[in-house]
Amino acid sequence: MMRKPLAAAVAALLVASFDPAGAATTYFVATTGTDVGSCGTSASPCRTIQVAIDKTAAGDSVLVRAGTYHECIVVVPGSGAGGIDVQTEPFSNNGTVGGVLLDAAGVCDAATGAGPVVIVYDSSSFKGFAIKNGGDSGVWGLGAVTIASNQITDNETASVGGGIYLAMGGNVSDSAKKAQITSNTIRDNVSGLDGAGIFVDAAASGVESHVEITGNTLSTNAAGDGSVGVFGAGLTVFTDTASADDVSTVVITKNVLDGNTAAADATGASLAYGGGIFAATGGATGAGTETITIGGTGVGNTLRNNVAEGYGGGISANLQPASGGTHAIELIDNGLSANTASFGGGGAHLFATALDLDVATSATIEARANAFSGNHAQGAADDPAATGGGGLYAESYAYRTPAGVVVMDVSGNTFEGNDAESFGGGASLLALANDDPFADGATLPADATIRFANNLLASNKALGTTVPASGGGAHVLAIAVGDQAAATIDQSFLTVIANQTDAGAGGLDWDATSAPDSLGGAGHVSIALSNSIVQGNEGFGVGGAIQPSGTVQTSIRYTDAFGNVAGDYEGQLGAAPGSNGNISIDAELDALHVPPLCSPTIDMGDPAIDPANEPLPNGDRVNLGHLANSVGATRTFPDVTGDGLVDGIDVMAIAVAFAQSTGDPRYFAAGDRDFNGQIDGADLAFVTAFYALSCP
Repeated sequence: MMRKPLAAAVAALLVASFDPAGAATTYFVATTGTDVGSCGTSASPCRTIQVAIDKTAAGDSVLVRAGTYHECIVVVPGSGAGGIDVQTEPFSNNGTVGGVLLDAAGVCDAATGAGPVVIVYDSSSFKGFAIKNGGDSGVWGLGAVTIASNQITDNETASVGGGIYLAMGGNVSDSAKKAQITSNTIRDNVSGLDGAGIFVDAAASGVESHVEITGNTLSTNAAGDGSVGVFGAGLTVFTDTASADDVSTVVITKNVLDGNTAAADATGASLAYGGGIFAATGGATGAGTETITIGGTGVGNTLRNNVAEGYGGGISANLQPASGGTHAIELIDNGLSANTASFGGGGAHLFATALDLDVATSATIEARANAFSGNHAQGAADDPAATGGGGLYAESYAYRTPAGVVVMDVSGNTFEGNDAESFGGGASLLALANDDPFADGATLPADATIRFANNLLASNKALGTTVPASGGGAHVLAIAVGDQAAATIDQSFLTVIANQTDAGAGGLDWDATSAPDSLGGAGHVSIALSNSIVQGNEGFGVGGAIQPSGTVQTSIRYTDAFGNVAGDYEGQLGAAPGSNGNISIDAELDALHVPPLCSPTIDMGDPAIDPANEPLPNGDRVNLGHLANSVGATRTFPDVTGDGLVDGIDVMAIAVAFAQSTGDPRYFAAGDRDFNGQIDGADLAFVTAFYALSCP
């Protein structure tokens, strides 16, 4: 992949000493000014921005008055080591953005030598401008810069970073500083390669690299000239660390990415990843600590209408650690809607790969509390490139890497109204472990595990246009190669309801392969489901092509399967109501697919699981479904007397036993609603909170 050159001249430009006791100066620029030797005062401004910048010392400011400027500038102190602040006067006065236009047409556009409109050096800031017609990006940031509240539109590059190109690494002078790309509008930019909106190289070598990208709007940017499949039309981020001591972090919050498009190779030889966001650790070496956070509680990103001609219409997140490294990617509380991927992961694509990693390595990729709605995974089931996952495609690969090193966790998400033309209308999961990746007999233990928990899969569709599709809610595939290989997909606390499919299971469709390595031993596969509700799906509730055997194990426990069109479980799975805690009864879910107070799925989960995560009163046992074992769980109906009604008799029963502890003569377990061994005010409060409610 082409990389823009890091500026080797940074050190040469920032060599002079800076006296912190010196007073900072503000230089003014106006279209009516003149570039005479003494220009720059408010009364006598300079005519061009660069002339004013060249007068600055580190710590100074440049204030640009409203108007259009046809120049391309370099934001770096004229003298002194440090940075300067360049912003528009309208922005400084009242927050107006775009009152100053930097138009590169005829100056550094593609026709006149192709350069960025603005280059911002380490520790400097650039705020409030409109930037357009750059021939090699709108803005370059080299180091811990601030690029804030700008309108960056209609720029282009044959390389990476059409709107903004940010390079950390050797450009960063201080580990305590971070680059900030904040509150910009980045629209209609074009890149031949990756990151048409923003491209970030957050490498760290000797100095920590920290980047924050927040509150930006990135729309209708287009990445790819057809020569190769590209990454991240809206935003591309690579972290990297040269040594075990290096640290690289990127935080991406509260951005809106709408209508960005990442193109594949025109010949189909390579595909695109991440229509909205592409993020990857281990860009080159990956030896140290690398963290990419996309969203957060209350600060998630919005991704809609983005397209990837490959995988990850909204987001493609890729975990690629080196042995001994500590890598983590988190997707938290993001909204992904109406995004499209040509082959897999209409909403998002998660990818983790591990080759010869030892137990000193820590690698985690998580998707939590995200909302996937109305996303699309194209590609027919007979196309080898099609992996499905209308909402999410998650794939984890372990090659000679033991258990516990790589963790993939998909939990607390909602998947509603997504569709795939191949596998998994809501989600498609693949875990592959191989103890002999080069088929040369050099084997070591390999473990690939995906945890899929507390997710809602509702009204998703796996419907093919040319060949049948399968797995309306989710499609699950586990592959293990070699007798030291184990592939595990653990599904728990799910609600899987009203999903559609052409064939197989409309709820959860399972498949597995246990194969020998070059020495002949077959791998071990485990696919499990527990504490879930599977109801009203087309086809089977749970089924698929999987064939349990000595090396392929399936388990279904403490699950309510009811009203699935072809049957609750396909025969080879050997699951039935009355065994292993399973039941088959209408869960009576409400319009939000949540069990109501009197649902028969309340307190029907695995009794071995501590219910402490559920709010009191919780019946001292977890519920079934996607909110069970969490703070969102439906509380247990506190009927002390067991007559189906909470009334004065229940209150009286508490009063009679008040202050009694376990072993006392009037203590009784039904009155101890918080199971602390004492009848007290908390128990009375639980009962009175439900006063006059009844369960039939």
